[in-house]
Amino acid sequence: MLGKLEFWAELRDTVETWVADTLAMEMRPAIKSRKAVKGKIALENLSEQTIFDFDHDDSRSLVAIAVSKSFLLTNAALRMGENESQLGEASPLFLKLMAGDAVQGLSTSLPPAANRYTISEPNSTTDAVHKGAQLDPEQTYLIVDMALSGDAESMKIWLIYNFELLRLQFQQPSLSNIKEKVFGKSHLTLKKSVRSTFIDMNAVLEEINCTVAQCSRFQVGDIIQLPNASCGKVKLTADTLSGRSIIANGEMGVWKTQRALKLNSQILERFVRDVASTENNFQGG
Repeated sequence: MLGKLEFWAELRDTVETWVADTLAMEMRPAIKSRKAVKGKIALENLSEQTIFDFDHDDSRSLVAIAVSKSFLLTNAALRMGENESQLGEASPLFLKLMAGDAVQGLSTSLPPAANRYTISEPNSTTDAVHKGAQLDPEQTYLIVDMALSGDAESMKIWLIYNFELLRLQFQQPSLSNIKEKVFGKSHLTLKKSVRSTFIDMNAVLEEINCTVAQCSRFQVGDIIQLPNASCGKVKLTADTLSGRSIIANGEMGVWKTQRALKLNSQILERFVRDVASTENNFQGG
């Protein structure tokens, strides 16, 4: 697989075009290394980088892209028309949000050989930004380390592929064979896997709107007014494939001396539809 010179040349050219479009800079990206490692090692090696995690449950071989802080700062400064020095205190989440569309664009423009068999659309930019890195610790991934400029080691990206899926795609088997060999499970088993997957739930007191510029200036000690907040009106939410979904409504209280949320509504229909849609994706894939 690593000998597919045409693929690697096309990948490098795609990244070069992306850098020019995103940062308005002429750079010649260079592939510094290609390593197959377990997910646990990949997360350790990239612990200081910002990772955009995509959908692992379809047949897309590209599962994540990591970027260096220098890229995030350069991108945010360009988009906001400010100097990088003025963004030194910007939060990591703000910088990640500013880069979300650009990284999502790269993920969908990489060479077809890497993403030939896409069963479903990639997660939205919001999903990729808000969820943390979700690499399987025991899964093998191919980490492609790229310097965006031969002389700028600090501005880098890392393309993270499902190693086995990428290898099979180079062999050009049928889509059904890829799904069988990589996932190795029936649709029923996959449905059970979906239902047993853990998700993060959030108890939301209130949602407010503010500009990106206002968010970038938040500091410790700032007071954020919540004029309509009420402990009797709390939304229980979770992130699904279609975005953030409200599970039910509830109220804050105390149970067995611990803070708790008491539901005062049935599970909402939209959340049920989102869960059903996720299962159907596996059935109809």
